[in-house]
Amino acid sequence: MADKPSIQPNFFILGAQKAGTTSVYQILKKHPEVYLTDPKETRFFNLYFDKGLSWYHHTYYADAGSHHQLLGEATPHYLSDPEVPSRLKEAYGDEIKLVAIIRQPIRRAYSHYQMMKKLAMNNKSFKERVAHGFSEQLRLEKDGHIKSNYLHEGSYVEHLRRYLDIFPRSSIHLMVMEDMKDNFEAEISELCDFLSIKPTKEMLEPRVSNSGGLPADKRLMLLYSSRSLLRWVNRIIGPETRLRKNLKQFLTKPVGNLSSDEVSALTELYFPQEKNELEALLGRTLDNW
Repeated sequence: MADKPSIQPNFFILGAQKAGTTSVYQILKKHPEVYLTDPKETRFFNLYFDKGLSWYHHTYYADAGSHHQLLGEATPHYLSDPEVPSRLKEAYGDEIKLVAIIRQPIRRAYSHYQMMKKLAMNNKSFKERVAHGFSEQLRLEKDGHIKSNYLHEGSYVEHLRRYLDIFPRSSIHLMVMEDMKDNFEAEISELCDFLSIKPTKEMLEPRVSNSGGLPADKRLMLLYSSRSLLRWVNRIIGPETRLRKNLKQFLTKPVGNLSSDEVSALTELYFPQEKNELEALLGRTLDNW
């Protein structure tokens, strides 16, 4: 392996998808000693690894300053991709810190499904993933008839074991989305302790990012979802302003939630042992699941 450049990442937010990675990314981005890539998801270690580490470091970390003690990114697919753990290990050894965020697997899958319904409006390649109702979509995936990844992404025991097999447990910090909702300040403080930074007052203010919603008007939402228009919106009003949030609220309608009974039934059907095995693997309880 070639000599490492002086500027390189030392922590990664691994995912899971639709479990709060965007919120944690935006919270950490507020800290003056933290440098996070823009865009949030580089997908280097799962899609562009053949470009080489030098390309990756130069492309995404060249603007980092000497005052940045933590450099990293947040690609949700890193948790579930089987090739990523060994690539990270080969590139950086045990010198990196890894943050994994999980969520009740059926609720995560439902949020993922709703996101794909929006994306399918602009991209026909996503239509197979939302061609059926949610429960039927899960059944077809389980039976191997379609590849929608709603169940695969929530197989946390399988994914975490790949990391724990090659990284020390002390290098991995686990967060649970439900814990962040119940005790936000404590969870962010624990994350900062793991990363050896002191949380700022602004970081401890609760927030929700990437909240779900379906188009209130498909024609308007198609316009708003276009990449060129989004880049223009980001330049003019910024990605996190109140004006943009109000615009999104105007263009979308709330997504209905699954009932507790539906969640319990689908969890028993598709993840019957996941909670118990996860608790045993992590040495903690998941009471809010």
